[in-house]
Amino acid sequence: MTPLVKFLTEGELPADEKEARKVRIKALMYALIEGVLYRKSYLGLSLLCIGPNQAKSVLREVHEGFCALHSGYRMIAAKVMHIGYYWPSIYSDAAEVVRTCQSCQQNAPISRAPRHPMVPKTAAWPFSKWAIHIVGPITTCSGGIKFLVVATDYFTKWVEAKALATITGRRIRNFFWEDIVCSTGETPFSLVYGTETVISTELIAPTKRIRSFDESSNDEGLRANLDMLEERREIATIREAINKQKISKYYDKRIKPMSFRVGDYVWCNNEASQTENTGKLVLEWEGPYEVIGMSATGSYILAGLNGERIPRTWHATNLKRC
Repeated sequence: MTPLVKFLTEGELPADEKEARKVRIKALMYALIEGVLYRKSYLGLSLLCIGPNQAKSVLREVHEGFCALHSGYRMIAAKVMHIGYYWPSIYSDAAEVVRTCQSCQQNAPISRAPRHPMVPKTAAWPFSKWAIHIVGPITTCSGGIKFLVVATDYFTKWVEAKALATITGRRIRNFFWEDIVCSTGETPFSLVYGTETVISTELIAPTKRIRSFDESSNDEGLRANLDMLEERREIATIREAINKQKISKYYDKRIKPMSFRVGDYVWCNNEASQTENTGKLVLEWEGPYEVIGMSATGSYILAGLNGERIPRTWHATNLKRC
């Protein structure tokens, strides 16, 4: 018999003065009706007080039963009290039911917040081979944006991306110039040969340097530029590193840290794993999988419940704890 029930039935209080005062105050919200404990509700109802085993059954029925909506823990707790039940840990128990519900976990919204600090990589030289991809059309956003152009450095895997309203040759050239070439402060031609190229317009309407061109002195100047080329490349490399540090600093402000340990069980983002066809009615998360390895850069090695290793590593951004 709990101290509260003992006080309501026999009027007996605990020996400790503080505990006795606590019981007297708490008893104002409870009543014994035909030997059954009820809690008085501010809504005018008398809520039946039930034990842990009954509470678990009630929560499961409200959350996963025939008329359930798999709603959040606050709504579940409100529904339980509206039906007429109560116990002291109703909110924390409801939260635990939602957290462990497989359907809720598999359909939970995907967070786009980064989970691990960015790890920038600087190439041996400020530019290399780039792959250009165009994504879209997607759902039109503010400003008429419905395309995404993405450039990836083959060596460093560094990604540059820009949202565009339309795709034209001029916009792609501007993107390449502004977001890739100008990030080093130098053009690719100058980083190879140590001097700027002559554009075709200068041949049609000769500039001063074209009119004063002397082949013998020009060859000597080109060789001198090649001797000074290493310093120019080093300066461009430093500029690139500074630029990536600024991007990393901005990226790291949005981090919501999440890490896992070997032995943890996780769900995988179905959009990344492509285990099932994507679509509105497809589960957002699939699994579960066991973490069997990890790296310092936020990537994890996973295995199925049968112990079979899953191909490739998985970043924390695409994982969620079970």
